[in-house]
Amino acid sequence: MKDLRRLLRHLAPYKNEVGLNILFNVLMALFTVVSIPVFIPFFRILFGMEAPQTERPDGIHTISDAIDMANYSFSQILAEHGASRALLLTCLVLVAMFFFKNLFRYLSMYFIAPVRNGIVRDIRQEIFDRMTILPLDYFSEERKGI
Repeated sequence: MKDLRRLLRHLAPYKNEVGLNILFNVLMALFTVVSIPVFIPFFRILFGMEAPQTERPDGIHTISDAIDMANYSFSQILAEHGASRALLLTCLVLVAMFFFKNLFRYLSMYFIAPVRNGIVRDIRQEIFDRMTILPLDYFSEERKGI
């Protein structure tokens, strides 16, 4: 526990980078979870496994309402643009979602790299500073190596 506190003390100067890393990790996780399942209702309507929804839901209060709203939106896209154009639009949205997922992954790695390297540098500097203030007797009297 004491060692963990000592390590966390080195994390304090990098709190902005750590915060941004956490933010981008959450966004990446969100896009990972949402990217494929959001299109399942559309594909079910497109391939005739479900009837298109013609009535607009009142509002979004539950997950079921959100699914109904998605079904309604997909039904409207199909009715207005046709199946091939709606499928093309869906593919473009899917590519955009994967792009953003990978962008957020890159940004999370970008912001954690200086933290990792900075903490290692700080610990090395702390060891070096400690070694340079020790008296010369310490180096001649203490056992070296294993």
